[in-house]
Amino acid sequence: MHSLRKVLLTVTLAFSLILSSSLVAAPAVTQAASYPKGAVAATIAKEVDGDSIYVRLHGKKVEIRMLLIDTPETHDPRYGVEPYGPTASAFAKKELPVGSHIRLQEGVKGHRYDKYHRLLAFIYTARGHLYNYDVIRAGYARVAYVYKPNTQHLSSLRAAQNAAKKKKLGIWKIKGYVTTGGYRYQVHTLKKPTTAYRISGGLTVSRGQYASVTVAAKKGTKATIKVYYSSGASKAKGLGTKYAGSNGKITWKWRVGTNTKKGKYRVVIKIGGKSITKYLYVK
Repeated sequence: MHSLRKVLLTVTLAFSLILSSSLVAAPAVTQAASYPKGAVAATIAKEVDGDSIYVRLHGKKVEIRMLLIDTPETHDPRYGVEPYGPTASAFAKKELPVGSHIRLQEGVKGHRYDKYHRLLAFIYTARGHLYNYDVIRAGYARVAYVYKPNTQHLSSLRAAQNAAKKKKLGIWKIKGYVTTGGYRYQVHTLKKPTTAYRISGGLTVSRGQYASVTVAAKKGTKATIKVYYSSGASKAKGLGTKYAGSNGKITWKWRVGTNTKKGKYRVVIKIGGKSITKYLYVK
């Protein structure tokens, strides 16, 4: 009887050690370990960037705009390639490879499409992870475009953003780069200038009005300017190459077309071997 109790005790201890080891080695369960009720099956058809993709849904190719997140630009003709834009795209390709099976938690009925007719959704990977959460937690996206009633995961996404910001991951490494309105591209391009150029002017105008930019520089300094609208670089009279006069200033003045769409447009000034980016706001 004594030997039997000894055997049972040995078996019990061995089982406890095995169980303890398996618990330690098990992967951590994320906040999105299972699909939400009503999630729809889809297949990745094509990547676009870190916050939008194409999927095969109900036999059709559909463009998805991911809810509550915004990654830096990689394809927009107005902004070009912004810091961490390619990194966010690479992250999407890794987590959402073409051909992989995912689940979509679509926006609330009546609020499922944006103004570009893209389907709004939260994306769940084949592993059951909420991609919107993961890309923010990695530091490649910010919480943005918060519109009710599509705010189901807002609190967890903000928590992920706070964690990434605290650790200065990705987009949070560049001081002042992330703003409530988007990304300040010029913060990166002018990070350590060898020469400072004072830039002023009227870059917030209505359609049909004149916009202007003035750069203070050494006499004789050469500079060029380009304004990028949705259709490409502007050919408006008043733009182009100029040289600083005796007063040490270069001024460009041009008329914004009456048919120009309202929005934010990139203005690129090249001077002294540097490229300086500003933005024109058409209201």
